[in-house]
Parts: sequence; structure tokens; C-alpha cells
Amino acid sequence: MKILIFATLISLTSCWVNLPDEAKTAKSMDEHPTIQKILREKKSRIFYCGGSLIRYNWVLTAAHCVLDPFIKLAVYLGIIDSRYGPAYWGADVTLKSDVKVHSSYNYTNFVNDIAMIYLRTATESIYNAYIGTIPLPKSHVNTNLDGRSSIVSGFGRTSDNSTQSQFLKYVQLYIASNSVCEGIYGTNVVRDTNICVATTTTASTCSGDSGGGLTTVLDGTNYVVGIVSFGAAASCEMGYPAGFTRVTSYLGWIDNQFTSLP
Repeated sequence: MKILIFATLISLTSCWVNLPDEAKTAKSMDEHPTIQKILREKKSRIFYCGGSLIRYNWVLTAAHCVLDPFIKLAVYLGIIDSRYGPAYWGADVTLKSDVKVHSSYNYTNFVNDIAMIYLRTATESIYNAYIGTIPLPKSHVNTNLDGRSSIVSGFGRTSDNSTQSQFLKYVQLYIASNSVCEGIYGTNVVRDTNICVATTTTASTCSGDSGGGLTTVLDGTNYVVGIVSFGAAASCEMGYPAGFTRVTSYLGWIDNQFTSLP
């Protein structure tokens, strides 16, 4: 089976499949204040991804979302309508050195599919119900996530043949054992640094959802535990499991990025 990365990149795309009884539309900006939209312009094409605000000036996303070369990279915070907005906050990323891609990212099998974006204008001054940070699961490095309920959200496609969603969508999915993904994608793709999520024929990730956060509640606190990374090229609507970057595998790398700027 071919592998599909969750970004709008030529034939490599991701999906967000949902039906009214499965996925929900965010009705107000305070429902998902940590979800960001990332726009990347390359030549005459524009690609969209998601991200999570983990500090007031740092966004966590997927490496394949922000790979150079690009003409423009912009981040929008506090937005639920991608067509008409408004975004509560937005800015272009003017320095490519502010985009931190894992140095060992492998685009052929999506290993180390993680990146961070530094926002020169910190969002702390405008922090409110619409814009907020989500914590990293530092106290849950060894917590088994299998079987746990999780939430994933994005502006990705709502079917294999649709365009990307105008509105922010979110859905509840369940984290599965990595062996479920290994049986579909193989051990060259699925590593301990991944999280496998079970999907259905009516709810999954798809093109345009890449980089978005997978969140779950641990001891009463909502954490970002995964980053939308890859899935099956065959379809977003056939119930194949989806692959995420496991955040706890990269806590050291994330901390290093916090101190990497002069």
C-alpha cells in the first residue's frame, strides 16, 4: 500500500473525512483556542496545515508542512472560518531561521515528522478565550495511551473528493496499538516515535489536517500528545488507521528549540 502524508502536496495529501453524526463544526473560537492554521506558498500553489500553540511564541507542527523552499509562510491564530475569518491574530514568518525542522526528518517514511515555528510577535499580550497554549505531556512520558479517547481537529477535506473545509472541524477518535498501524504501513514507517489512531469510514484525518494536534485528557489536563503525520493513499474514507508523531518521543528536541534562538 502506498503511504500518504497529511499535507496538500501534489499527489501526497491528507484527509479529514466526516459526516454530520461523526465530526462537529466548531461554533465559536473559544472551543479550540490552541489550534492554528498554517499557510505555505510555494511557487503558484498554496498549501495548508494545522499546528498547536505550545508557548505564546512557539507553534508545534509537522516537518512536511514547513519544508523549504517556500515563498511565504504565515500563521493564523484564533480562527474557525478559513474563508472569511476573521483570524484573531496572524503574521508572516519572515525569517526562515525561525522554522525549526527536525534535522533527521525522513520524507520517504515520515520518521521524525516534527517541526516548530517561532513567532517573533509573542501572543501572550493577546491571550484570551480565543488564543491559548496547550501543555506538553512531560509528566506522562511512560503513560500507555492505547484505547484512550482523543480529539483531532483541522480544516482538511471533508471527503476524498471535496475541497478543504471552510470551517474548523473536530472529531473524537481512539488511540490504537502501534501494531494496528504496523500491519498496514510496515515497521519501516511505524516506529515507537509514532502514535496510531483508529479511524472509521466516516471520520479520519485528510488533506489539509497535517501538523494539527492530537489531544487527550490525562489526570484531568488536556495535553497535545500527537501531530497529524501520515495515512493511507488509497482513501481517507476506507477506515485505515492514521499515523501521528508521538510528542513524548521529542520532548528533549522541543526543549532544545526553545533555547536555540539568539
